[in-house]
Amino acid sequence: MPVKYIVFSLSLFVSICGVAQKKESSKEATQIKAKEQFKNISLVKDSIYVLKNRGGNIGLSIGKDGIYMIDSQFENISEENLEAIRLLSDKPIRLLVNTHHHGDHTGGNDAFKMTGAMVIAHDNVTNRLQRSKKQQAGSKRNEQLEAAREKIREKVSKAELEADPKKYERMAEEAAGDLTSYMEDVANVPTITFEKALEFNFNEKIDLIHVQRAHTDGDVIVHFTESNVIHTGDVFFAGRYPYIDLNSRGSVDGAITALGVIANLADEQTLIIPGHGDISTKQDVKASLGMLRYLRDTVAFEMAKKKRSKEEIMAMRSITSKYDQQGFGDGFITTEKMLETLYLDYLQKHNITEDSMD
Repeated sequence: MPVKYIVFSLSLFVSICGVAQKKESSKEATQIKAKEQFKNISLVKDSIYVLKNRGGNIGLSIGKDGIYMIDSQFENISEENLEAIRLLSDKPIRLLVNTHHHGDHTGGNDAFKMTGAMVIAHDNVTNRLQRSKKQQAGSKRNEQLEAAREKIREKVSKAELEADPKKYERMAEEAAGDLTSYMEDVANVPTITFEKALEFNFNEKIDLIHVQRAHTDGDVIVHFTESNVIHTGDVFFAGRYPYIDLNSRGSVDGAITALGVIANLADEQTLIIPGHGDISTKQDVKASLGMLRYLRDTVAFEMAKKKRSKEEIMAMRSITSKYDQQGFGDGFITTEKMLETLYLDYLQKHNITEDSMD
């Protein structure tokens, strides 16, 4: 055999071995992470578990019908989460419910759909995920369009461009391609959506309840009626100030109503999986409900009667001190951010522009 073919064969062999070793190394790394993640899976009650990692709490119901999953966290940790679940049970993951659209709850949808899971969510979750995909595609296409224009400017004289600008813009548009060609796989978009509520049997009777304009405009509470367990999504942050996403049509009033719904569903034995934080009880939810009600009403009074500015509201630590001492401001939403949200929510509720408050 000629030397050059021997060299080529050896190079190819080394290359293939290198790729195989990388894949094996990656697989081993995932398995190691999965074993670490397995330690973060806790039994809630009966056959219901919670998996904590980066992102929102994942709920798991394991039974005769397979695995029912709540939220999927981030895309880049979905593989280790999947392997961790496999260490708990080899049953198929058949259903995955998204409690809302944020990436720390929906990012892993693609990976779990690939295993055969059917994704369920509120109508607005699908709408927001699709809109986000379209915006990302638009940004990518705009980059390519500008690159195409630049190439045309390099090859065509200024006089030619000025003589027929529409012609060269059409050329750039054709070179950039259609928007749909930039749309990424929409596998993270839910398969089944609903508007108000959904009831079905999977391992046990499960109720999905939409709460309007709370954390977002697509929030869902999951109620395991027989096990007496509730997964709240980000409507409830255990022992922390809530994140109310005003840009996603969340609202303070809606968040208060949603906490009331959870409190009414629960009894003294109910175990509650929050969107973030530790397993909680009805009393924990009622404490958050009382806190949010008090802060909303106090800020509303200060703004309506005393015409407080944004800076003044955000500096009013006297009204939050009781909750700050309990650690409510130690989470993702700080005390300052909570007060700012209350201020902005008041403006939105009363159709007041921020400029008019100056």
